[in-house]
Formats: sequence, C-alpha cells, structure tokens
Amino acid sequence: MYLQSTNEYKNMIQHIRDMFSKSTMNFPPFIGSCLRICYEINDIEIDSNTIRKVCNLSSTESLGIILIERQLLHTPIERGKLISPVQQYDV
Repeated sequence: MYLQSTNEYKNMIQHIRDMFSKSTMNFPPFIGSCLRICYEINDIEIDSNTIRKVCNLSSTESLGIILIERQLLHTPIERGKLISPVQQYDV
C-alpha cells in the first residue's frame, strides 16, 4: 500500500496512536494488527509506555517487545549522551 501524501501518512499515525490510547476492550487480534502495522512501517514512533500498557492489557507482549526493540535499533544514539553506571556514582 502506498500512501498518497505525507498528510495521509501523518493522519494514519495519529489514528493508530488514538486507537492505542482510547481502546477500552484491547481486543488482542485488533491490537496485534495495529502493532504489526507499526512494525512494518519503520518510522512510526509510538511511545514505549503506550506500547507496554496496550500489550499488557491485550496479552500481546511478544509483539510489543519486538516493536520496542525495532524502535531502539532505529534510534540514533549520540556519543557522550549515555552515562555509564560507574560514572554515575563517582564523586
């Protein structure tokens, strides 16, 4: 499926976010389908806390783990931003 414009793409992302935040039934096949869409389209950024909450409520934890791992792998890390545990406690 090819999206016609960036506006349609942004609308789709917002609808998926809304479905995750407003879902009350958390029907596993539906949530699983939404998570699969997020996984297949690499640059959809969903908050990891939202993914955790939705996956816990719908028992789709394995899909949530895969999606969060993929987001972590595609997140650029700037050098010098991470503090090692040893540096954190040095005085």
